[in-house]
Amino acid sequence: MSSNCWLKPAILAIQLSQQLIQAQWISDSPLLQLPHVNAQLVRLLNERQVEDVADFMNMEEEDRVAALKQVLVNDLDGCIQDMAGFCQTYPSLQMAFTHELRDNEVHVNVAFDREDEQDMLTFRYFPKEVEENWWVLVGDNKLNKLHVIKRVKVLKNTNVTLVFNAPEPGTYQLTLYLICDCFIGCDQGEKFELVVPSL
Repeated sequence: MSSNCWLKPAILAIQLSQQLIQAQWISDSPLLQLPHVNAQLVRLLNERQVEDVADFMNMEEEDRVAALKQVLVNDLDGCIQDMAGFCQTYPSLQMAFTHELRDNEVHVNVAFDREDEQDMLTFRYFPKEVEENWWVLVGDNKLNKLHVIKRVKVLKNTNVTLVFNAPEPGTYQLTLYLICDCFIGCDQGEKFELVVPSL
């Protein structure tokens, strides 16, 4: 897919990795990644405007416990501890970038700021430990064109430079993607305009 510069199939392939590791469809609620969460608890949390793991982490402790008590009747403290352990591994990243045209190349400089520490991860359905990795891509959705893709480990204050050949002269609406290979719901995408002048 990368060799053929196919953007959407490349993204779907990475999402397939997420689905295999989490044992759920990408269309399912991201909350199902949390230990002990089932469809009933997802509905209850959705009623409280909790749609994903970040929302769950940002809930008031009292509201969170009240919601969990309605569904998790056995070993509530143990369940909460398991959930807290998962939330500590769930990545929280900030992404900033700049781009410039140098001769006939586009340089995209990306800076990541990560709050948590990266480590080997254990998921409830996957049979072995997983090393979290990220894919950084630049593509044109309209043309389904992948310009560049790179696999990276995002640690604290990680910087990555992506370089690709400039397209034909014109104005392009591109997107910079940051996609995790194991967690669902923490991917990012930022649009930017690339202007390639005529010679």
